[in-house]
Formats: sequence, C-alpha cells, structure tokens
Amino acid sequence: ESKKDMILMANKIDKVNLLGNYLKNGEFEKLLNLVGIINQSDPRQVYLRNSEIIYKEIYKNNNDINNLY
Repeated sequence: ESKKDMILMANKIDKVNLLGNYLKNGEFEKLLNLVGIINQSDPRQVYLRNSEIIYKEIYKNNNDINNLY
C-alpha cells in the first residue's frame, strides 16, 4: 500500500469511532449517511475488517465498553 492509501485507511478507521457514537446514541440517519459516504470509496468495506481487529485489541487492553460500538 502507498502512504496515501494508508492515510485514507487510517481516516476511515477513525470514522468508525464516529459511527460507533452514532449507533450508541441512536443517530441512525447520521450513521447511514456516513456509511454510505465511506462505502463509496471502499465498497468492499476493508476498513470495517481492519477496524474490528483494532477495536478488539483496544477493548482487550482497557475493557471500555465504548470500544464495542
């Protein structure tokens, strides 16, 4: 992967935290709108698989329930 691709993936993974907050707060319209935007640039949803791995590790280290969203 190029440096640009890695930065874009990091930005998408960072957006997963925002998606989790939308889910936790019941802001489903915002959630779906953001998912639609992200999926346009990543239709295979690679960012979700990578985010799941990252947030599972973070949760294992601190057991903060917010990392499960």
